[in-house]
Amino acid sequence: MRKTLAALCLVSLVAHLAAAAGSELCQPVRTLGFGSVASVAFSPDGRYLAVGGSASVVHLVETKHWSIVRTLVGHTDYVHSVAFSPDGTLLASGSKDRTVRLWDVKTGTELRTFIGHTDVVWSVAFSPDGTLLASGAQDETVKLWHVATAALVHTLGGNINHVRSVVFSPDGALLASGSEDGTLRLWDVASGMQLCSLVGHTWAVGSVAFTPDGTVLVSGSWGKTVRLWDVATCTELRTIGSGTGDAKEVAISPDGAFLASGSVGTIELYSISTSELAATLESHSTRVLCVAFSPDGTLLSSGSSDGAVIVWDMATGKVSRSMPGNSALSYSVVALSLDAEFSASGSENGTLMVRDVVTGQVLRTLAAHTDIVTSVAFSPDGKSLASGSQDKTVKLWDV
Repeated sequence: MRKTLAALCLVSLVAHLAAAAGSELCQPVRTLGFGSVASVAFSPDGRYLAVGGSASVVHLVETKHWSIVRTLVGHTDYVHSVAFSPDGTLLASGSKDRTVRLWDVKTGTELRTFIGHTDVVWSVAFSPDGTLLASGAQDETVKLWHVATAALVHTLGGNINHVRSVVFSPDGALLASGSEDGTLRLWDVASGMQLCSLVGHTWAVGSVAFTPDGTVLVSGSWGKTVRLWDVATCTELRTIGSGTGDAKEVAISPDGAFLASGSVGTIELYSISTSELAATLESHSTRVLCVAFSPDGTLLSSGSSDGAVIVWDMATGKVSRSMPGNSALSYSVVALSLDAEFSASGSENGTLMVRDVVTGQVLRTLAAHTDIVTSVAFSPDGKSLASGSQDKTVKLWDV
């Protein structure tokens, strides 16, 4: 059994590891500390990871050194969803503050605010051509917006509870939404008309995703199941899941071979073709709130209420470095020195911590600011550290 598990860890998802039998436990390649993390997304080129959560900001992490390069400040409450535009130049975020915001990825500048929802915005998604933005909210509606002007195109109603997830089909013709009323709905994007309602889940639908060819829709539910639906006929194909934990969040690998389902402390990887469990990833200590594959399928990112963002290497399953999150401390920002010897984390209570990356030992604790720390950065030689805060100060430190 041990040999089987090791072999599965050494095979990439792109190489179809689901052919192996049984399940296994893989280990994270990176763990980054934040406050409670609600949403993660890779940029189309894989250069950035966007993180949204309890800190009311969006962090952009560059994936070469896994350090935060920009902190996007503008929302006034929990950020529940983040999504990159297809060309990677824009980032959209949806928040408990009832707004959707559009950001310039290169500069971190807020470009537009989309106002119209009357309650929490749970989900945002770009159309494949990047011209439209969809948002699902607690006000029981889905809204379609013009990206260039922030003008409202359609308001899609009919749900009888919060809309938790929205996603466009690969060709952009359809939009799927998942609701706390237990249903999924398919919409015609051009007309805004509902095409069908998919009924089967007995609990709230937390996440929806299309396969790359657009023929199958996958939904994850609080009712501990993942269901696969035929898009052409609006009928259920099959149910996946052990029924042992919530399957609120789902993501599909870029090659369409696997789906990842986040639950309480674990992520389960299933073969879409066979519905068999291919791997179990364990590291989070509490509920997994979001999962996302990198564009090339070699990495899987997960965020949790334990305050950690974990990046899983699907080819090796090995731990490279570990910087555990702390939901009690609520880290708001993290950075690595260029030599990857030190990490610095800023928190919502204004504290800075400098750690040894290899051992995880806290080397220095600094009572740095009187408000949330929004940005930290090491100097190129690693000898100095800069921190910025909502207390309107920037401070320089001798590491």
